[in-house]
Amino acid sequence: MFSKLQCYFFTDPSDRSWSKRKSMTPPPIMSELRIILLGKSLSQTRSVGNFILGRSAFETEDPPRSVELHCESDRGHVEGRYITIINTPQLYDPKLSQEELNQRIKECISLSEPGPHAFLLVVQPHDFTHKDRNLLRYILNSFSDQAINYSAVINTDCGFYKSADEGRNTAIHKLTEECHGRLHSFPQLHEWSKDSVCQLFEKIDQMVKDNGGGYLVHESVEDAEQSFKPDGAQRYLDN
Repeated sequence: MFSKLQCYFFTDPSDRSWSKRKSMTPPPIMSELRIILLGKSLSQTRSVGNFILGRSAFETEDPPRSVELHCESDRGHVEGRYITIINTPQLYDPKLSQEELNQRIKECISLSEPGPHAFLLVVQPHDFTHKDRNLLRYILNSFSDQAINYSAVINTDCGFYKSADEGRNTAIHKLTEECHGRLHSFPQLHEWSKDSVCQLFEKIDQMVKDNGGGYLVHESVEDAEQSFKPDGAQRYLDN
């Protein structure tokens, strides 16, 4: 039996604009945030985790290919909040069998209990293709069909967005639209910025508010495994 994240707070599907979804009332400040990082580059996702926590919590050197990767988490107190970062280096692999992916997602779910407040999709636009975007969406849907509503794009290459036209027809732009326009940039991961981290927290607070004030929670679903097809990952990659 596979535990799949379920959402009990729903947004208006017709409202796709992040800016429009902001209300005049400031969102409540969450005293604790559980954040799952997803991305193609192991070193970049770990660097983002370190940046948020303000310390070297994760090793940023790429491990040998022979080393089996697992979910990893760390916790810290940042700007008055308790932050749990869950990194998922073992998920972004199109060669995983469905059974392997299910098992690794269960591992991630256990580290984020009772449920994540946010999925941060770490991308480098110069090296992000439509296949990369499709694989990220597949992994998100493996957590929950509502996970995209709890997701934001993290751009670690700010130069790419120096003009609006430059990113208009790219996979990263489409992914950002699917995340209701939620985008945050960390242009200098080697130098911690209180302002940048606090701005990210404010965006997550707003996202949580837009989702009804809660987080994704999971429950055991008998037919959950039926939602995963043996060729699921390849089907997403082929789209």
